[in-house]
Amino acid sequence: MRQALPGKRLHSLLLWCACVPALVVDAQITWRHAIGGTGADRAACVRQVADGGYIVAGSTGSFGHGSGDIYLIRLDADGGLSWSHTYGGPDVESGVSCRELVDGFVIAGTTFSGSNGSYDMVLIRTDMSGEVLWEKHFGTPYWDLCAAMDVVGDGFVLAGTTYGHGAWEGAAFVVRTDGEGEVLWTALSDAEAPTEGLGVTGTQDGGAIVTGSMATLEQQNDAFAMKLDADGGIEWTTVVGGAEDDVFNSAVQDADGSYAAIGSTKSWNPYMQILLVGFDANGGVEWQRDIGNTADASGSEVRIDHGGGYVFTGYNTLNLGERDMIFTVTDDQGWWQMGNNYGNGQPADGLSIDPTDDGGYVVAGWCEHYGAGPRSVYVVKTDANGQTADLTVITIADPLSVPTTSAPVHEGLLFPVPVARGGVRTVSNERSLVLVHDSQGRLLGRSVLPAGAAFFPMPACGPGVHVATITSAGSTVRARIVVE
Repeated sequence: MRQALPGKRLHSLLLWCACVPALVVDAQITWRHAIGGTGADRAACVRQVADGGYIVAGSTGSFGHGSGDIYLIRLDADGGLSWSHTYGGPDVESGVSCRELVDGFVIAGTTFSGSNGSYDMVLIRTDMSGEVLWEKHFGTPYWDLCAAMDVVGDGFVLAGTTYGHGAWEGAAFVVRTDGEGEVLWTALSDAEAPTEGLGVTGTQDGGAIVTGSMATLEQQNDAFAMKLDADGGIEWTTVVGGAEDDVFNSAVQDADGSYAAIGSTKSWNPYMQILLVGFDANGGVEWQRDIGNTADASGSEVRIDHGGGYVFTGYNTLNLGERDMIFTVTDDQGWWQMGNNYGNGQPADGLSIDPTDDGGYVVAGWCEHYGAGPRSVYVVKTDANGQTADLTVITIADPLSVPTTSAPVHEGLLFPVPVARGGVRTVSNERSLVLVHDSQGRLLGRSVLPAGAAFFPMPACGPGVHVATITSAGSTVRARIVVE
């Protein structure tokens, strides 16, 4: 399924500096805000809403019931906190997407407290104040992880990865619902190799385009884009990849029916580069751009820019070797036009972007060292040039109450405690699937262990308390991991 790529790839030396072409625009509101509590919080999605404010969805380790809850934040046009809510129980939940509807909001994510057993995709419908109207779970008795959601027609489409449906090593999984969250159809990727669904966007014909990664025989991953029709049938799947790991995190459809997908590649450069690829309406590759410099970089979400072309966010590590939230505009062929970064030398990552009504942009993700906790929701409102009038990051402490209980865990299953980063943990002798989350519900790594395996590798993670979820022989156990 590997696709030959026409044309010349772009290996540009982009600095994402503040020196960008000036545009003549009216005065625009700009700001940089770090929002959250004393734990680890992050944003995964941001959208401007009808009154000029913003809705932000993500995950929190500061509030809710502990272990990580879905986090929804409502901001006014000045970036002030109007209200916030958490959703979830004492187990792990994480939020990935949000959208404004006529009379409220819809949020998607993953919950360990799913009605189908183990991890389920979750879809939550709220009123305009964020109060829950209904909540629906989708999945199997195994893991069903949600990575993205979009509004399609009078309903919703969710995408992620399932380890059910006979897909022990994982398959991209899509759920289409009506406006009340009732399932209309589900779909799995048709690849023989394991796949992971990471993005989904509704298309003009009522279908969807799903993006993610696909395992190869060489133990690497290729990026893929899969087009579904309005009934969930697969119209085409296009794979892009080289000798190293490649992935698509997001895609967008142009007015002419063509597509662009963004992610990362390590196949054509010693450093990881941003992978931006244009497809025609039938999935044929029209162009490919490998955007980066002498540092790692990755693209998280791509959108149609004001007046055409593309705008995306993600990160690079050009500043002091740490992740830095980026903003980049290209033309409709993926050629770089302008860009900026918003980390100021501190770790930050951009996970979502939305062009705003005033000609500017809003970017969201996470930052460290600016907010009240070790990691905070980071939202940046820019002008048309991707600039903010002030580089100061303002801390907004969310007044939500902190959890008084922690998630139930089974002590003593794993040892030793603590474990060093990159070390191994002892598990049972059965064939097992292991997921490791941090305190805000963010998935850090997964391992599939064959029968007879006694250890699994710890993913790269910071110090603190993490949670491992282990399924073996049809039973699921959760255990606390202390990383020193």
